[in-house]
Order: sequence, then C-alpha cells, then structure tokens
Amino acid sequence: MIGRGNERLCYLHPNDDTKVIKVPYKEGKTRDQNRLEYIYNQYLEKNNVSFAHISRCYGWVDAGEKQGLVFERVVNFDKTAAVTFNQAIREKLISTEYAQELLEQLHQYLKNNVILFIDVSLDNIMCQREDDGSCRLVIIDGLGARRPGVKFWLYLHLRPYAKYKVRSQWKKLLANFNKAIKL
Repeated sequence: MIGRGNERLCYLHPNDDTKVIKVPYKEGKTRDQNRLEYIYNQYLEKNNVSFAHISRCYGWVDAGEKQGLVFERVVNFDKTAAVTFNQAIREKLISTEYAQELLEQLHQYLKNNVILFIDVSLDNIMCQREDDGSCRLVIIDGLGARRPGVKFWLYLHLRPYAKYKVRSQWKKLLANFNKAIKL
C-alpha cells in the first residue's frame, strides 16, 4: 500500500511499477469514487483531452474481493517517488514563487481543457521532477464529481456549467494553497 484516501487504498501494481491500483475499502454507502473517475476519464479520452497534468486511467482489474481501478503512477524523471504538492510546499522543496508559477500552469491547463478538479486538496496533486530540474504538477485524484447524479451529468453535457465549476473549484484550490504557504 502506498496511500490511503477517504474511501480507497492505493497499491503499487504487483506486475507493473509504473501503475497503481485504487481499491475501495469502505463498506456500505460510499460515493463510488472509482466508478466516477472511470466515467470521467473515459469522457476525457473520448474528447481527446490532453493528460499532461492528470494521471491516466487504464481500466479495471480484479483486486481480491473488489474491483480496483488502475492508474498511471506519478514518479520523477529518475523513477523515484514524486512528492505531493502539499509536501513540496510544507518541506520547502520548491519556492513559493515557483509553486505559484506551477499553479498558474495547472490553472491554464484546467481552464483550457475544462477539466473538473473537484477534490482540490493539495495532497491530490503530485509535484513531478523533470530531468532539467523543473517540475510539473499532476493531479492523481479528485476528478469529475463527488457523487453520481444530475450535477455530474450536467458537467459532462453542458460546457458553460462545467466552466463555471472549474472557476469555482479553482478559487477553493487557491484558498488551500494560500493556507499551506502560511503554515
């Protein structure tokens, strides 16, 4: 296991260390995040959206008693584990100015591609080091919607509504960032 969220555990894929498997662990009523992320990733692929700043989804796999969802593992250029954006800020692995520059790149990407980043935790973004010393932010979780329903359908079918949601979520992400740099 390499990570734990509110409803899912994240494991290194046993046969391919370039991938991870997200497996639900909660019983009872859940938001079915795997299904939502799968639907949203299929939507992005169908619409030829760039995956430059999001972890690519590879589909379903049997994970014991449950179905797991396979994603690209975000690592640095030298194959070492990337750190979360939150960790990079907290441990001062990047300057505040550079973090703001990276955020602006991510903002342009989300806005230009109308990508719904719903769970805007800084822990859902990895800070991936490139071989030239630069970094790239990659979203690993929290895309699409919090739950299935009318709003999710509207996001997928009414572009103005999706654009509005991108803008409103961006304000929340900036608030999280500003809180993190003050700690």
